Amino acid sequence: MGIDEQKSAKRRGMIQAATALFAKKGHHRTTVDEITKEAGVAKGTFYLYFRDKEELLKLVMQELLEKHKLAYEVLGATPCPKERLRQYIAWELKFIAENADFARLNLNALGAVDKSLIEWYSMIQREHMEFLEGVIEEGCAKGYFKEMDSTRAARFLRGVVFMFQAGRILKPQAQGDMEGDVDFIYSTFLGGVQAD
Repeated sequence: MGIDEQKSAKRRGMIQAATALFAKKGHHRTTVDEITKEAGVAKGTFYLYFRDKEELLKLVMQELLEKHKLAYEVLGATPCPKERLRQYIAWELKFIAENADFARLNLNALGAVDKSLIEWYSMIQREHMEFLEGVIEEGCAKGYFKEMDSTRAARFLRGVVFMFQAGRILKPQAQGDMEGDVDFIYSTFLGGVQAD
């Protein structure tokens, strides 16, 4: 392994260790000593890569934001709004399953006093809402969905998906069938719950 690869591996290891520790203990209760011990590097190594814990936390949040942006690009290429909606639900549930530490960090960040964390979380939620509103508006315009208030429908769907995610984060041992959850959310949203 070359020097650049070793540096990259050390940096990646500290980011992963910090993500897990921030998720478990919260940002404020996690120490640099704990991060470096978990990553298997000397404490001084931390400061070669990061100014402080806050810089590292912002980097962790930025990575999560980049993953979301990439997903929206991929999802946006699907022409049918119904299928785009289904893919959104599937992607969100899969993202949480694959990035549980990020999700726990997200939930812990809500209780933090750092204003930038609240702004970051709000920005991600706005992006979710803008995407869902656009899909719903297009679906209404094309006759896939009945006419409805796209903002309220997007808020409803985002809330449902979020609660399924929260269940996976808070009780990972009871995750159940993810594809079944996707189908349930999608069909319930499309069909409503009232019997004919």
